[in-house]
Amino acid sequence: MASESDEENDFVIVKDPNSKPEARTINGLVTADLTNYDLVTYFPDFTSINNLQVIRMPSHSLEDIPGEDCKIPNSFCNMKYLKKLCLFGDNHRISGLTCLPRDFGQLQSLTELNLQHNSFSVFPEQICQLKNLEKLYLNSCGLTSISTNISSLINLLEADFSQNDFSGGLPEQLFDLPRLKDLYLIECKLDHLPPKIGNLRQLEGIRLNDNFLEEFPDEVFNLIHLKKLSANNNRISKLSPKVIQLQELRVLLLKENNLKYLPEEISKILSLQVVNVFDNKLTCLPETITEMDSSVQFVVHGNEYLQRPPLSIGKEGIDSIKGYLESMKKERPVHSNRMMIVMFGEAGAGKTCLTKALVKSKATDWSEDDSTVGVEMHHWKIEPDGLEACIVDLAGQRRYQHTHPFFLSEEALHILVINLKKYQCNKESFKQNVEDWIEWVTARLLKPRIMIVPTHKDECKEKEVIEKCKDILDRIQDHEKRKVKRLDAEMKKLQRNSSPLKDKGVDVRVQLENIKMMKKHRPVLSSRLYVEPHQAKSKNLQKMEEEVANCITVVPVSSKEELHGVIPLKEEIKRIARVNDLFPSIGRDLPQSWVVLEEAIKKYRKDIMFPNIPCMTLEDFQNFALSKANLSGIQVLAVLKYLDSVGEIKFYGEIGTDQYSVFLDLQWLCQIVKCLFRHDILEGVGLKYKEEYEEFDMEEIKFDQHVEDLIDNGVLSEILLRCIWKELNLDEKEFQKLIKALVRFGLACELPLNQYQEKKLLIPWFLHSELSPTAKEEKFPSTPNSDVTEYKLKYAIPGYLPAGLFDRLCVHSYALGVDVNTWKNSMLIFLDKDIQIFLEVHDTCITVTGRTNSESKEDLWSGLLKIVEDLDSLLKEWPGLVWNTYTVCPHCVKSKESKPHHFECKWLLAQGPKSLRCKKSRIKKVTIELDLLVPPEDLLCQRCKSQKPVSENVTDFLITKLSGSLPKDWKTLASYLGLSKDEITVIDANAQRVEEKTNDMLHKWKTKNASDATRSKLIKALEKTERTDLVEVVQKHLDD
Repeated sequence: MASESDEENDFVIVKDPNSKPEARTINGLVTADLTNYDLVTYFPDFTSINNLQVIRMPSHSLEDIPGEDCKIPNSFCNMKYLKKLCLFGDNHRISGLTCLPRDFGQLQSLTELNLQHNSFSVFPEQICQLKNLEKLYLNSCGLTSISTNISSLINLLEADFSQNDFSGGLPEQLFDLPRLKDLYLIECKLDHLPPKIGNLRQLEGIRLNDNFLEEFPDEVFNLIHLKKLSANNNRISKLSPKVIQLQELRVLLLKENNLKYLPEEISKILSLQVVNVFDNKLTCLPETITEMDSSVQFVVHGNEYLQRPPLSIGKEGIDSIKGYLESMKKERPVHSNRMMIVMFGEAGAGKTCLTKALVKSKATDWSEDDSTVGVEMHHWKIEPDGLEACIVDLAGQRRYQHTHPFFLSEEALHILVINLKKYQCNKESFKQNVEDWIEWVTARLLKPRIMIVPTHKDECKEKEVIEKCKDILDRIQDHEKRKVKRLDAEMKKLQRNSSPLKDKGVDVRVQLENIKMMKKHRPVLSSRLYVEPHQAKSKNLQKMEEEVANCITVVPVSSKEELHGVIPLKEEIKRIARVNDLFPSIGRDLPQSWVVLEEAIKKYRKDIMFPNIPCMTLEDFQNFALSKANLSGIQVLAVLKYLDSVGEIKFYGEIGTDQYSVFLDLQWLCQIVKCLFRHDILEGVGLKYKEEYEEFDMEEIKFDQHVEDLIDNGVLSEILLRCIWKELNLDEKEFQKLIKALVRFGLACELPLNQYQEKKLLIPWFLHSELSPTAKEEKFPSTPNSDVTEYKLKYAIPGYLPAGLFDRLCVHSYALGVDVNTWKNSMLIFLDKDIQIFLEVHDTCITVTGRTNSESKEDLWSGLLKIVEDLDSLLKEWPGLVWNTYTVCPHCVKSKESKPHHFECKWLLAQGPKSLRCKKSRIKKVTIELDLLVPPEDLLCQRCKSQKPVSENVTDFLITKLSGSLPKDWKTLASYLGLSKDEITVIDANAQRVEEKTNDMLHKWKTKNASDATRSKLIKALEKTERTDLVEVVQKHLDD
């Protein structure tokens, strides 16, 4: 799909600045702003504007000026009133300014100079003559050194030298700036900081991210006014106890380093508001953290070796950490040796037989009639007095995959079972038996541990076993290389499409962070083949054992007859369970009260009697935990996370507190799923009438009709569901709550009552009839009529589309239409007689096509945007997925182009492509109107007014639009909007660029104030901030 989107160097000239540049007064300053010009090929004559004080423009396309040494004429240096100058280049093209005019130092009124993303070979010395300069931005300028004359900038308050190569070191004079408060040295290839850094006595913030630092010099801790210290993605392995000297420190960011411990003194810094040590190598946290204030944002997730507290607790934040550490102080610790094992793979691979061979140590006869339905749970005592596991046996039929993600766990060992007899050494067999399943798990979980277990060893010759196992391992390695290469390509594409001053930077930042996480947290897969001890040469045996320490071994087995390979497999599972790098959660210490609660849950399961059922609302469980183990508040949430991770219960925290969210008996939960989602129902043999159904007023003829409606149309009547769930002994209240759970999980939607007032559910899982090409052409022709307006939106999800995702989208979308037709893999929605929306999935693409033959374009866009929101939300449940969004060229559709052009668009932000020209129109160039590709901005405003409880009409696209226009005023605006100093500090800490901080601040205001966060209040705050130019922008949308 990427090749069908916009080319890198295809620009549209929005304006031609051949005449005198336009200027207007913004915040009392005469300003010439050319930032929206896509192409500026020569330097405009700014000297013709009287008293010009601010200039902003791109420099990447400037051409040389005949007779001048620089792309900026020397006469420009006579602008004695100029205060702010921004000449930004393009970070992804070697272009822009290479030098400054010789008299540039005469611009003595300059207080702010931004030259980011230009191409200076040496530091421009003229800058050091600007005595009144307060802000200097030279990030990503190709510099290898900083002038020793930098110390002459005695009024400099903020300096950004990021993304330059200073591997040769920094000059000592940089640290002689007497008033410097903020210093940015991000991605500068620094491996140390000079001791003279301690001279920056007024420094309040230093950013050192993405370097090679291994430690801080002691002089850093002499910076007593330091409020923010950021050194993410370095090699720092220890933090000195001298950090206690930084008593004004509010934000400490040390993400992605090599820290193994934190000093106790960190809890003595009373001003701290944010501590982020994400993705280090911490094994424990100091007990003194219990003395820290609960308002501190303490981030420790990503520390896979964390034992005290367990990572599942540490991820919940400071209160959870404090609760655990306080409990451990009071109670006798208990050693936990629990793990979860998830069996998955193709139907007939031997998962159930393997599970029983592990649990019962005996072979099991199996036939296709014995296929697992849905999910089964088993308890396995791996060691008599030690390690034990909950085994989740997932059915292999692909149709069941839409319910299986609810049973996956980040901390589990995932065993991919492969039928070695059926496996062939070719691409197709590998994709079906291995690749698809690995894609499924890695799309849902980051860094899963996946063990490959080939079965049916006894039905293959020894040479064949070795050949097939090696083929699987080789192809797994190649598959991983392709995945990483694809992620690299996606990162380059995002970086290419980003822009330093354009309003989509925040969206790109989030996407880049997600892809970076996906690349860093690749799955840990089996990487070597088990060798029988008698087959290995004795001299190489010790070496093999050392090499295998942190690897997962492929152990071929037979779960029939003599159980060949099962004993070595058990030993391998026990071995890797003890490898801390693979399973750090095993062997953790737990508070005694947690064990007491776990025993109380087991007893509750054993003693439960009808009409009670083994599930609770969160409120009910909190009362249960308080009465049985004296646990309350955040401690309850922490223990729920732990019990869920080891397979003792299932906790769905996203469900409302008044609905069932804590399932205490996994066998019972599996039974709910198995009773309803059965492949044999579709085959017409799974549901048979029973006389006992008469209590539901269900006779046999009526029963058969309801079953037929379910199989043919995916429509499940409430009365039939009562029959299906009869064995669960549900009372009316419990029955209705479980229906709500089905709806909440997106597995079903409630249909409107018919003339008989019958309650029914649509469950797309049962749909098996696809819409034929002929029928589709009748109902929704491939080419619309000339008087029809069409918007065709496409999601391209390279590599893998999760099973059941489209079904859940259909469930969400059903309520939009007055009439809806459903098939497997497609849905036709009639919003009214003039508006249609057609959803379909093909391979890894989901297409949403909307049409109207009336003037109801806004109504059509409103329906499309609702579907877009729902699909975005569903895709975000799969953190391992990458997707791109396109609008198909309407000109190509009407021209019946076999491979139409695709415009990359962000519909919810009304962001179109760089170029509006259709690439397929080679001879006669065709330019597409923007409103045929993305919704009009006015519609997003109007649409937001009707959304509840969203904040009246402050839309995401408006926030994005404002974010690039508040470079220095965002904190002032935040205070006028009512955000506290602490909240502003946290926002400042969590983002690097000003646009990102502004975006996060406005979203924080929206979330905090809900329906009270109105445009009117935003306008008043902007007026107080003296940003009347932005008041006009917001007022325009308010008037609409």
